[in-house]
Amino acid sequence: MEMVEVKVRLPKELVKLVKKPDTALEQTLWQKIVLELYREEAISFGKASELLGLTKWEFADVVKEKNIPLAYREDDLEEDLQTLKDLHLW
Repeated sequence: MEMVEVKVRLPKELVKLVKKPDTALEQTLWQKIVLELYREEAISFGKASELLGLTKWEFADVVKEKNIPLAYREDDLEEDLQTLKDLHLW
């Protein structure tokens, strides 16, 4: 995946609130952005799991842990059907 470097200025207070001691700030912000895009239904379940480098099962656990409602969209169905075809199960 092609990456673009973006410089963002944040208040120290916000950084302290967002950063977890055992996780890099960039990783934490990345996850929060992806989860918010998923919550807003701007990206699909599959795309969100891909962006976070998680399996769909792992992403489902994160979504559940964060109390984010599952949004199963048409493109999710298409991805799942393609997977079934690739596995010769459909």
